[in-house]
Amino acid sequence: MEAYKIKANEEFCDHLLKVVKNHGTWGWPDQQAVYTIRDGKFYGDAAALKKVQQIVSPEYFKKNFEILK
Repeated sequence: MEAYKIKANEEFCDHLLKVVKNHGTWGWPDQQAVYTIRDGKFYGDAAALKKVQQIVSPEYFKKNFEILK
């Protein structure tokens, strides 16, 4: 994916972290993925994390996404 698209996706995720309340959710309908936001991070199942990992940088992913336990 082109760098400008990755940057735009990361900016979108940063915006979601600001506007979605703690324990809120973000759904990505066309990918059938749901993420819960807790303490400034996105949490999702393994399939959801694999999908989002393709659209953000590895550094951003490591900092902002975790497996839902």
